[in-house]
Amino acid sequence: MPHDKVSPLPPNYIFSPNDKFYYAPATCNSMHYTTAAYISAFVEFIVMGTGAICFYVMSHKTDTIDKWLFYLQALITVFSVITSLLMAVGMRKEKPQLFSPKLAFITLEIGFLLFWAGISVLCMSIGIDFTRSAFGHFGRVLQIEKDYGPIWPFNVAVVSFFTAAIAIWTRIIVQGACDYLLDKEYFSNKQNVELREASKSR
Repeated sequence: MPHDKVSPLPPNYIFSPNDKFYYAPATCNSMHYTTAAYISAFVEFIVMGTGAICFYVMSHKTDTIDKWLFYLQALITVFSVITSLLMAVGMRKEKPQLFSPKLAFITLEIGFLLFWAGISVLCMSIGIDFTRSAFGHFGRVLQIEKDYGPIWPFNVAVVSFFTAAIAIWTRIIVQGACDYLLDKEYFSNKQNVELREASKSR
C-alpha cells in the first residue's frame, strides 16, 4: 500500500474497493486505480505505436536512420502490448503477480528513454563532432541535420523526456493497481481467517 506514513488500522476497519484511498492521485483522484491502469496502458500503446510509425517513415521514406531501429521500436511496442494484456488478465482474475512483467517493462523503458535523453543533452553541450560520433551508428547524421535542422538533438531530448514522463506516470498507476489487488487479497484472506476462528470458538 503506498503510504506516506504507516499507521495502524482501526480494529473495526472494513475493506472497501471504492475507498477514496484507491483513487489514483496521478489522475487527480478522478479514477480508480484499476480503471486508470487500463487507460494508462492504452496511452502507452498510442505513444509506442506513434514512435514506431515515425521510425518507419524516417527509415523507409526519408532514409535518415537505419531500418533496424524501426524493428527495435516495433519489438518494444509488441512487448508493451503483451505485458499490458498480462496486466489486464491480472486485474480481471485478481492476480497481482501478473503485474510484474508490466512493471519490469516500464522500468526498463524509463531507463532506455532517459539514456537517450542524456545522450542528446550531451550532444547539445559538447558539439557537432560528438553528435556525429554518438548518433552516427544509428543514422545518417548529415541528412538528419539537413531534414530536421541543427537542433534536432534538442527535439530528441524533448521527446525522450516527455515519453519518460508518461512512462513514470504509467508506472505509478500500474503499481497502485497492483497494490490495490494485494490489499484486496490480504483483507479477503484476513476475513476468512477471522471467520474460521470465530466458528471454531463457538
